[in-house]
Amino acid sequence: MKNILIVDDDKFICSMIERGLKIHAKGFNVLRAENGKQAMEILRLLQVDILLTDLHMPEIDGYDLLAYATKEMPSIEAFAMTGDYNQNVRNRLSLLGVHQCFEKPLDLKEVASTITSQPENIKT
Repeated sequence: MKNILIVDDDKFICSMIERGLKIHAKGFNVLRAENGKQAMEILRLLQVDILLTDLHMPEIDGYDLLAYATKEMPSIEAFAMTGDYNQNVRNRLSLLGVHQCFEKPLDLKEVASTITSQPENIKT
């Protein structure tokens, strides 16, 4: 069973995504972290296959978390989410090897479908 790690400092959003993934993405184990620091601890302890992180968080932001994850775990499928997606964000994420950035508010069915698809089917 693949592990999906959801990272967002908004507990409501984290919970909403977890519920949506449980409905639309059967057969995946969902893990949660409230910030980048907590997420890094989870990544050090557990095998995580898919990372979905917010970009703007306290302590360690999503960009630093993504840089760490893609460097230390090259096989991880990394995704981001933000409320302020623009060309600068797209360029920065591309350099980090992020598959896709979802804009908030999220379409949970789209998120689940995209992050659980085969890597060759992932859109950038």
